Amino acid sequence: MLKGFDTDSSPIMLDGIKWTKRCAAHQTYQTPHGTVGLERNVYQTSKGGRI
Repeated sequence: MLKGFDTDSSPIMLDGIKWTKRCAAHQTYQTPHGTVGLERNVYQTSKGGRI
């Protein structure tokens, strides 16, 4: 169900800055039903830096 809230990998514009998909990263999430591992899209600007 969490995967349904992820983006479709298309670029995102935020405050005039374009963010593009860098990779899909595996993260672990705590839910009321237990721990879930999930790959989600990670975005970054062309300037690099923290993702």
